[in-house]
Amino acid sequence: MNRASARGIVIKDDTVLLLYRKKNGQTYYTIPGGQSEIDEKLENTVTRELMEETSVDVKPINLLGKYKQEEFDKFQYLFICEYVKGEPKLGDYIEKEIMQKDDSCYYEPKWVPLKLVSDLTIHPLPVAQAFKGYIEDLVKAKL
Repeated sequence: MNRASARGIVIKDDTVLLLYRKKNGQTYYTIPGGQSEIDEKLENTVTRELMEETSVDVKPINLLGKYKQEEFDKFQYLFICEYVKGEPKLGDYIEKEIMQKDDSCYYEPKWVPLKLVSDLTIHPLPVAQAFKGYIEDLVKAKL
């Protein structure tokens, strides 16, 4: 089985941090995060991956859930994270040049208003369903 992945939900001022993606003719959003390193704690994975992908520093505070991603035979762990500091931009690592080159592989981290999340296409699906449910509950609680 492949190593697990950890993703983080980060809320700031009625917005949530997402990655806007264009890949192979599709346009969608993902929750920032990625694969754990060997022997890495998942809380450290989510902190590291969010910094790499978005330049935003976070502190994991709660595990929302564990979700099986069948097509890759691995688990995705979804954390609720506290925003610490930083503004969304691609991290300073080698893939940066290709990550905004063209529509075949485009990434853009951004704050998205919570009220718009329900209408977005978000991948991967098992995590997206839990994420949307969590955000919808937050929006309802603010009404």
